[in-house]
Amino acid sequence: MKRFLYILCILMIINIVSCPGESPDKVTEGKGDEWPFFRGSAALTGSSASSLPERLQLSWRFEAEDSIRSSPVIRDGALFIGSDDGKLYKLKVQDGSEVWSFTAEAAVEAAPLVLDNVYAGDLSGAFYCLDLSTGRLRWEYRTDSQIIGAANFYKQSAADSPRLIVGSYDNKIHCIGSESGAALWTYQTGNYVNGTPAVSQDMVVTGGCDAFLYVIDAASGSELFKIDTGSYIAGSPVIADDFVYIANYGGRLLCIDMDTQKTVWSFLEPDETPFYSSPAVNAQKLVIGSRNGRLYCFDRENGSMLWVFTTGDEINCSPVICGEQVVFASDDGYLYLLELATGRELWSYFIGEGVNGSPAVAYNMLFVGAVDGAVYAFADPETAVKNGNQAGSQ
Repeated sequence: MKRFLYILCILMIINIVSCPGESPDKVTEGKGDEWPFFRGSAALTGSSASSLPERLQLSWRFEAEDSIRSSPVIRDGALFIGSDDGKLYKLKVQDGSEVWSFTAEAAVEAAPLVLDNVYAGDLSGAFYCLDLSTGRLRWEYRTDSQIIGAANFYKQSAADSPRLIVGSYDNKIHCIGSESGAALWTYQTGNYVNGTPAVSQDMVVTGGCDAFLYVIDAASGSELFKIDTGSYIAGSPVIADDFVYIANYGGRLLCIDMDTQKTVWSFLEPDETPFYSSPAVNAQKLVIGSRNGRLYCFDRENGSMLWVFTTGDEINCSPVICGEQVVFASDDGYLYLLELATGRELWSYFIGEGVNGSPAVAYNMLFVGAVDGAVYAFADPETAVKNGNQAGSQ
């Protein structure tokens, strides 16, 4: 009996410690091989649990009615993406056929967030909650300017409804109830918020066009601290362990210790070419693209450069790490797959137009939207042939 009471007490202590303020990493909505959020996780690591074959073939192509600057997200066999045609699309992963589309008030450049519903903002400043199955509007929230970055989410516990976190060009971070669509808190920055806030360990971390990196309490919206990075921040931060990785428009990449609020290491582009891309990280490495056309790989711990891969134009796309590979696109029109250890090119595909968003890797397939207005899906040749190499056009 004493042994039973002892075990019961231990379990109660564990439950008490683990429940308050659960980060999205512990209560992720979706399966490990899916990509239901921008950059694949709430911490925005840009790292996929899925891997890609070294030989890829076009499986299908879907044509929207205008350019695509949004990033695809994947859940339960479906792909979700926005377009400059003012629509948000749900497509079947298998063949690219349209399940539904929702017409917004303006272009949808932000990547959707897929939980129990679909959430996305548009360039009018509207933020929508759509029914996952039908695309029907459930509620709409208004900010005072355009929304370009994807929404993220935070849960105080596994039993609570998600709180949605989104930045706007009204200079604010908005926290919105996922069920009610009501504002829970707002945080005022000094300029536009272009990227997506990262969420982990009860903290919201975001960069602003005022050059500051902000760290905010996810529950209350109160500021914990902020750091001046020296130039405005167009991309999104990454949270990994107790560190934040962020790049700015002045060509500087920083690793910041969140405990000490000090810079652990930094890298400055020799010509101070801007970083528009967001970093991708795994346990050892960090990869990021620059507007000088180079993809850099660094040692995540000490910032030493491991390799550089040069393309023919700017890199505005954010790379994705998938196992021992990294995939990204350049404005030279090519989509590239490299060996992560060496930077050696394994495969490339000529799209012909640039890619501003981030690729998605799920189900051992690669998905990307391009400025030419198309969504592309790639798979191993056998799967691509099985899917019929289809073009699901409007």
